[in-house]
Amino acid sequence: MIIKMFLLLLISISFNAFADDVSCLINNGRLVQSISFDVNGDGIKDNLKLIKNLKKGCVVKKAFSPWSDGTEKKDITLRSSAIIIATKNKMHILYDDETPSILDTSAIDKITTVPRSIISKEVSDLKAAKGDVVIIPTESGIDSYLFWNGKQYQTFFPSEEP
Repeated sequence: MIIKMFLLLLISISFNAFADDVSCLINNGRLVQSISFDVNGDGIKDNLKLIKNLKKGCVVKKAFSPWSDGTEKKDITLRSSAIIIATKNKMHILYDDETPSILDTSAIDKITTVPRSIISKEVSDLKAAKGDVVIIPTESGIDSYLFWNGKQYQTFFPSEEP
């Protein structure tokens, strides 16, 4: 409870426009994971929070679903899970509008990040990443990737087998 309140205070101080959205997500869900990484390549550590198991829907002012078209959706109700990414001067709420959602699987509880310089050498499709890449494990064993391309969050799903 204290951790949730502290997290909410830090985020709301930095991002007043999103305070209500973040408050709803944190107070009605379970903080599963918190990771520091450089999502946009500016050399400053950013924060990722994975929130799961929302007890009730949260209406957020804007959110993005990189698992579909990646465009901004306004006044959307999130009902299950979300990722909050906070950078130095921006905050993004990401969700998956697919059913079932990749964010609701148990495998995503083990998300990690890897520096762009390492992963883009191995996976050429990730050269568009501006910063570190989030590795999203799947239950099938084929990891997918989430990254910032300078304009929006994008996902990549390799076609290989586990």
